[in-house]
Amino acid sequence: MKRDSWKVLSKRPRLVHGSKQQEWHTEVKYPCIYCGAELGEEHNPECAHREQTVVVDVTIRMVKVVPEHWTEEVVDFHYNKGSWCASNIVDDLRAMDARVKCLCDFTTVKYIREATEHDEEFHKLRIAEADND
Repeated sequence: MKRDSWKVLSKRPRLVHGSKQQEWHTEVKYPCIYCGAELGEEHNPECAHREQTVVVDVTIRMVKVVPEHWTEEVVDFHYNKGSWCASNIVDDLRAMDARVKCLCDFTTVKYIREATEHDEEFHKLRIAEADND
């Protein structure tokens, strides 16, 4: 989702994950090092500080260990309709990354569309302006 205004503030916009806030940079040097905009001015349209949220599909191919008697249907049910929590995949990805050292050969990221306000709320991810202190 794009923002209407990208004014140069005393602090850079930060990414917000739910209730936790993580600053990308502490203070911006003025003028902006990317576009030269001064405090209170709009960043230029091509400035690196102007960001948006987008929806992407991420596909990662991996080898999993499952019981020998499981069929394709049982595997699909277990991971998609059973009680298995998809958050468990994070540990699998960390382990795979440690083994193969880089996930690039196994990963595809496809742009779907610009994120909507609903997407940002549902995913608890939005770009917010930092306090102008």
